[in-house]
Amino acid sequence: MMNGIAALILSLSALASNPWIASGTEQSSAAGAVQEATRASSTLETVTRSFLRGQQAEQQKNFVLAAQAYREVVSASPEYIEARYRLAQALRKVDPQSREALEQLRFCVEHTPEGPAQIGYRMELASILASAGQSMNAIKELEIVQRQLPNDPRISCQIAELYWKDKDYSRAATVLDNLIRRYPNLGEPKLLRANIYNQEGRYKEAVALLNETLQAYPNNQNALLERSKASLALGDATSALTDLDTALKINPLNADGYRQVAQARALQGDREGSKQALSIADTIAKIPPQQAQAFLALYSKERKTPAENIELGSQLAAYGRKDLALSFLEEGLKRNPGDRSAWHLLGMLRYENRDWAGAVEAFKASGQYMRSRGTDYYRYMGTALLNSGNVVEAEKCINEGLKKAPNDRALLECKAQIEKSRQPVKMPTLTSIERNRLEDLEKKRRWLEEKEKRR
Repeated sequence: MMNGIAALILSLSALASNPWIASGTEQSSAAGAVQEATRASSTLETVTRSFLRGQQAEQQKNFVLAAQAYREVVSASPEYIEARYRLAQALRKVDPQSREALEQLRFCVEHTPEGPAQIGYRMELASILASAGQSMNAIKELEIVQRQLPNDPRISCQIAELYWKDKDYSRAATVLDNLIRRYPNLGEPKLLRANIYNQEGRYKEAVALLNETLQAYPNNQNALLERSKASLALGDATSALTDLDTALKINPLNADGYRQVAQARALQGDREGSKQALSIADTIAKIPPQQAQAFLALYSKERKTPAENIELGSQLAAYGRKDLALSFLEEGLKRNPGDRSAWHLLGMLRYENRDWAGAVEAFKASGQYMRSRGTDYYRYMGTALLNSGNVVEAEKCINEGLKKAPNDRALLECKAQIEKSRQPVKMPTLTSIERNRLEDLEKKRRWLEEKEKRR
């Protein structure tokens, strides 16, 4: 259609410059050509204007408006393949399972000659079919692509994944076994095959295959999580926790990972640790997707500014990952020691970890920010000072707090602890049996000393 429009515009130019169009039948035919060219020019203008409007809407991420603009292009020029493809893309942004997008992509496939462009359209078509739950139709499209690209392992891997999602583990395993034999260095087929081993209860085979995968890709969090599942099923909580610790440092927002931690802790008899891991899992699961994506984008950056480190530390503390929060806050405060609120948060985390001296250091560095917390300042600072061994400063802090809140239970308890710490320690009274035993040990010690001297 676009070529026809261009041809008509050229005809219009030719007619306008032809001196013979002013007489007889020539004038009549020329007038018809002019009308046709005018219509074509109007169509071209509509197509161009709508296409540009669609591109602009895409850049602004207004995909509803983009789809509307590209529909106008397709209506004016039905054979304009790129417009149909862009319309399908915009529709999928609005609804990943859009039936209209499916129709547009099918048109692109059917009206494009074999080659890279058609393969691309067919891959998109398979993707939307899979999203719509039509796995077998998606596989048919991918098998056509596979015949055109027989040496591309990604196509076979996608076919296997669709079988797996459809719970057809037997066919998925057949495809994956062929892939692993042909491409032994690829990690993705082994990972999916190990998942099927786990589904089948063949946990030792899963561990063996994942060991190979993790030798080549040691930071593959999915492989680590899959191996931890197999280890848990085999009763090896220690190995599972080692893998989970690594995986959850790579991605600290994986709720399923924390649920596995809870299972491993329970297997070890650590009820409190299991309960804590489940609490973190629940917190992580409630994080809005956009917020989680923004956090992970910042977390995965290699070089972070002090402000970014502090922001990450604050968020990790809120998510329950206080161990990671500590390291990020400490790193950020090394280069930006003036952030008083970050010092306060670091002090609270150290306090929870019973790092009393570290908590005192952080509370002091937080300055007025910590003091503005009212009675809390005296409670936390006094307790941290007392437990770090600084009884004099602790008493001074607690007394200052009691002047402002004389009936505060926490301050009174801390005061009682200070007074107790100053009382002389009474030596326990020994029983006659214990005294005799000590005397025997003393005699034996002297005998050994004399024996050593005689040598």
